[in-house]
Order: sequence, then C-alpha cells, then structure tokens
Amino acid sequence: MGSQMAVVTQKTSEVVSALAQRQDVLEIELQELQQVLLAMQVNTFFLIISVFFFVPTYPSTCAQKLDILSQRCSVLVLFLSEILFLFADLGLL
Repeated sequence: MGSQMAVVTQKTSEVVSALAQRQDVLEIELQELQQVLLAMQVNTFFLIISVFFFVPTYPSTCAQKLDILSQRCSVLVLFLSEILFLFADLGLL
C-alpha cells in the first residue's frame, strides 16, 4: 500500500511539474502574440493618421472642415486610448 502511494505521489509530482513547464511556455507565447498584436495596432494607428490627416477633404464651408477634423480627431483618440490600454495590459506603462 505504501509503495502504491509513493508511485501515485511521484506521478502526481511529475504531472504538476510538466504542467508548470507548459504554463511557462504558454505564457511566453501569449506575451509574444500580444506584442505582435500591439505592433499591428500601432501600424494601424499610423495608417489612420496618414489617411485622416494627409488625405485632403473638399467640404464647401469652414464649418464642414471643422466637423470633419473633429470626427477625425475623435477616431484617433479612440485608437490611441486602445493602444494605451494594451500597453498597460502588457505592463509597458
């Protein structure tokens, strides 16, 4: 009975150790994926900046121009806040 318990204890210890090692690997892979996603979001952010601010608009009035710029700024603030939240989630802030 004692030897069976020792075998079960040994096997349990081996399984727990293997799971801990796998968890470490998965955490590293998750961090790498998060960094790739962050890079993609940053690239998207800069693409949006270039499209929103460097593509000309042709509204007929000054009020329309201000409205378009206001909308563009709102979208940029939204994207920037999402990027900042992602930085915080990754512990980079």
